[in-house]
Amino acid sequence: MSIVGAERKRGVKVHVSHLEGMAAVGLVEKYWLEDCDYPRAKRVYAVTVTGELLSTKCVDERAAKKIALYMAEATRLSKTLVQGTVTEDREEVEA
Repeated sequence: MSIVGAERKRGVKVHVSHLEGMAAVGLVEKYWLEDCDYPRAKRVYAVTVTGELLSTKCVDERAAKKIALYMAEATRLSKTLVQGTVTEDREEVEA
């Protein structure tokens, strides 16, 4: 699904937790915050790896900043998890 027309402006509305979950498993390519029509409110936009534009409802500016911080950390960590660079070697222990 490509970003065209009205969808480019609004995106598909999703819940914040859905967006955060997608970031955690590496499905979000980029994200940003935009102002809403009323003061001290922002909307989170994200583009998935398939090119789909997603957006949240307008949330308090402080909450939007926390969401952006989580998205940054989740996106960073998901790259290492998906690549398999986070591994742990364990020895088998006989009882």
